[in-house]
Amino acid sequence: MALIEEVFRNRASGPLERALNLLIVARNQPSTYFASNGEERRSLTVAASDGVQVIKVTIYDQSKFMKFQTGTTLSVRNSIRKTQDGEQTLIITKSTKVFITQTLVAPGRHVQKGRILINPPAADVLPIQQAIRSPLKQRVSVCRRIVQVFLALTFTHCASSDAH
Repeated sequence: MALIEEVFRNRASGPLERALNLLIVARNQPSTYFASNGEERRSLTVAASDGVQVIKVTIYDQSKFMKFQTGTTLSVRNSIRKTQDGEQTLIITKSTKVFITQTLVAPGRHVQKGRILINPPAADVLPIQQAIRSPLKQRVSVCRRIVQVFLALTFTHCASSDAH
């Protein structure tokens, strides 16, 4: 079986035919999104460990949601690997084969890492002057009170040529 590190070597993205054995360490509730054709669909995000590393897994096939329960060990084949902004994600679609397999053991810290991976902590709330100076890759939220709202309006003036 392949390890997550081998599969994502060199920040690889694209189809993955090799099988991965993954232990589901954390699970979110399914979320709803709208496809490009306007159709409402659901996806599920979980965190999975291969015993060495934790990775985020996004499932788009609703028929596979029930297999991805916390504590379940799965063998996943024909998935899609995606690396974006340094974050590695495994994508599960209708063509992905998912089988329950023998139990995999992962360190206890992988559960905590998995929870943080699928539910990142809220960004720090900073004053504007401090947020401007924060590093580019640091997430921050800015809170301020709205003092004035300016709305630009366009008027059309119609003049008549009638003399009175």
